[in-house]
Amino acid sequence: MQPHPEWNLRVITIWVPVLESDTEATARRGPPEMPDPRVTHCFDRGAVTSRWYLRHVVEGWPDLAERPVFRKGMIWDAFFLYGPEVTTDELRSGCLAAGATILRDRPTLLEGLGRLFPGG
Repeated sequence: MQPHPEWNLRVITIWVPVLESDTEATARRGPPEMPDPRVTHCFDRGAVTSRWYLRHVVEGWPDLAERPVFRKGMIWDAFFLYGPEVTTDELRSGCLAAGATILRDRPTLLEGLGRLFPGG
């Protein structure tokens, strides 16, 4: 994101306690790879958001639902990219790019960002 400060972009990261290092303090700080002020870090101790997203967005999306990262019954280390007009009723159909793990599917994320910000 930092190479494109002109992009009108908002990123919300939701941390869930999967790894021992996944704590509220870590989430508040955010990782050193995400120092961008457009990123808001949240911590979901009970993984409520993660489980809801798994049930309502990922299940029924076979190429995502089968990923090993979702075997814990929650979403973690995944991304979902949306344009500015998407409503909560369109979380699956309005998704420009989705993947898991973030590093594995980084090309998919970059391709989606390219569609969202042509020429960027």
